[in-house]
Amino acid sequence: MIHRENNYFLFPCLSTVQTIFAKRRQINQRNRNNTFWLSGLLVCEHCGKPLVEHTIKRKQLKTGYYNCETCKYYLRQDKVEDIVMEMVKNTPMSKAYIKSLQNFLQSFTENHTVSIKQYDKELLQVEKKIGNIRQAIEDGMYSRELKDRMEELELQKQTIIEEIESIQRTKEKIAYGEDEIQAQLASSREDLDDEDLAVRKNTAKIIISRIEANREKELKVYINTLQAYGLGGAGSPSYVFLLLLKNRRYVFRN
Repeated sequence: MIHRENNYFLFPCLSTVQTIFAKRRQINQRNRNNTFWLSGLLVCEHCGKPLVEHTIKRKQLKTGYYNCETCKYYLRQDKVEDIVMEMVKNTPMSKAYIKSLQNFLQSFTENHTVSIKQYDKELLQVEKKIGNIRQAIEDGMYSRELKDRMEELELQKQTIIEEIESIQRTKEKIAYGEDEIQAQLASSREDLDDEDLAVRKNTAKIIISRIEANREKELKVYINTLQAYGLGGAGSPSYVFLLLLKNRRYVFRN
């Protein structure tokens, strides 16, 4: 069984979580209809195809499902979304993961400090060329070719400046302390509770890379926390939760 593997730690859901589940089903059942905020993130572990949304109406109540039409299984929308939200919002990350995140952010800063220095050199070279053309024009050597070259260099200069500013903005958002990182990530997760469906969907796609589902009603939630910094991508630290829908438990893979 998966939960017996050494690199997994089983966390039983608290009674407070179950209470939240019940309240949300009562309050949001009407609003939940056709509001699949995890749409586009769920894929089938067996066939690799995305799960599609499906709604069944019984009497006056509509129930939503995420279905794999190829492998012929389905997951209740409310169960999936409730446990994913609770896991993402309330589960602290391990110190080992925080350390790996700190190391990655430190490396990112060092690499992009080098990039800024290189951009600064390129900017000086471009500005020197622009100055030479301006001097030539002032000396009466105006030509269409010089004008076109000037426009080309001005565009190149603006591109370099924008790249430098973009890197500096990203660096300003980066924090290295454990408490600062936890606070940054907590802030990025607050919008999962927003009443606006568009906000919830956008926040989910920022935080969650993908969710793999299977016939056993298990979900592997891949979270790349660096997306909260506008980073992410290959080589960046990530962590995985295994959600067990049958008994409302979740497993953290360290």
